[in-house]
Formats: sequence, C-alpha cells, structure tokens
Amino acid sequence: VRASVAAEGLQLHLADNETGYLNVTKSGSRFQVMYRAGGGQHYLGRFDTAIDGAVAYARAVGEYKPPAVVAEAEGLTLHLSSTNSSGYRGVGLASGGRSHFEAKYKTKFLGTFATAVEAAVEYAKAAAGNSPAGGEGGGSGGDGAGGGGGGGSGS
Repeated sequence: VRASVAAEGLQLHLADNETGYLNVTKSGSRFQVMYRAGGGQHYLGRFDTAIDGAVAYARAVGEYKPPAVVAEAEGLTLHLSSTNSSGYRGVGLASGGRSHFEAKYKTKFLGTFATAVEAAVEYAKAAAGNSPAGGEGGGSGGDGAGGGGGGGSGS
C-alpha cells in the first residue's frame, strides 16, 4: 500500500492518536474515517486497515495528485480531460475510498480497474463501440465517473 501511496502522490496526515492518522479511528475490528469541513460532518466509510482510511482521507481533502496522463494505450487514443482529477474523461476514483478507478460511458458502468489508464482504455473502447466491459463491476451509472474526487466527464 505504501508504494501505491507514493506513486499516487498522496500526503498522509499523521496524528498522535491510536491509529497514527488524522480523522481515522478504530471501530470494532475496522477503521472509520469522519471529518468536519464546510460546516458539516463527512463520513468516508469503514476500512480494513488504518492506512486505507488515511489514504481515503488524503484523497477526500484534495491531497490526491494523479500520475502523469498517458494519451495513448493499447493502440487507442485516450479521452483526456482537463477538468477531471483522473486526467481522463469518464474515469474517477471508485467510491468507498478504495484505491481503484471506475469507468463509465454515458449510462453504462464499465467496471473497476487498478489504474486510471486501464479505466481510460475501457472508456476509449466503449466510445469506439467495442468494449467488453472487462472491469470488476457491473451495473449502471451516469455520464462520467463519480466517487471520491474523480468526478464527472470532462473535455
């Protein structure tokens, strides 16, 4: 996990508490993340490890810096976005604080992927009309990808 944290450019918020991380608390056998911002309380979920919670918190408060954007992969031109934090149209961080990315094309959920580039490839396949939707998920969603900081389709 620590290698992926560094690769994603996250800065974890350390604290002098039971978990060692700001706004991450022990909740039974898991770890819960809640924080106050904008006049309200925000619940990010429960996580298997304290570091998973700390990563979710860092992403939620804007510490996420996506890796360099790739314009082409697997012979496809990827759909770049200057307004989406993943750098790709239709790709966002998966909900629930997971360190995965999800891809959506129009109203179709394409799946959950380990990297933003893999999700962007799936989006490009769908846009070209030849996507097998090979991610981990299924279901439906709206235009673009949502979830913890990934947010919406862009140009």
